[in-house]
Amino acid sequence: MDSMHELNLEEMEKVTGGAGLKNGMVEADGTVVGIGNNATFTVDVNGQMIHAHMSGKLRQNFIRIMTGDRVRVEYSPSELRGRITWRCK
Repeated sequence: MDSMHELNLEEMEKVTGGAGLKNGMVEADGTVVGIGNNATFTVDVNGQMIHAHMSGKLRQNFIRIMTGDRVRVEYSPSELRGRITWRCK
């Protein structure tokens, strides 16, 4: 495992600003490159492809996400799965 994934909780809070993420979750900005079924998306984050679904607030407010949109994703580095929490304008 490379050193990027070996952050402890204190270092993780410095990186994410203590945004209340679950243990082991990483928050990053990426670009949507593909759309799947049931509001799932493929997001490119620094060259890594992550499968993500929309968070509840995005669904609740009928936010549309399309290919090419910049989004904020919180994901687990071990599984490369996560959720889209914000759509950048």
